Amino acid sequence: MVNDLHKELTTLLARLYGDVSSKLKENAAAVSEKCKIVVSGDSNSGMNSVMNTVLGTDILPNSHVLSPGTICCVHTVPSDAEGYFVIQMENGSSERYSYPKEPGTFHGLLCDIMQGKKSQRIQRKTLPL
Repeated sequence: MVNDLHKELTTLLARLYGDVSSKLKENAAAVSEKCKIVVSGDSNSGMNSVMNTVLGTDILPNSHVLSPGTICCVHTVPSDAEGYFVIQMENGSSERYSYPKEPGTFHGLLCDIMQGKKSQRIQRKTLPL
């Protein structure tokens, strides 16, 4: 009886929507693509505040920590993975820093590391939002 129901549903869906299996794979691929958001503006115009509001958490560093023109990339990691960030300096060198998952530790650590240094790109690997 269950097999009959499965066959009937499969036949009905195929009649209504065509190859459902292919459509599900297409939709899964579309959903899994990375979403890129670009925010651009003058220094101290509130870009990080806007993005933190959109993301629903204070995930981007304060502007006084960053050099002008610094690109911030936020990526997610699995919940059992360690959070970390990578800073690429103006001279091309880059370093990876781990940080505890307690709120506020990312910003404090970044402030300590960046004192007097100029960055070009910061990539943060964090838990899913």
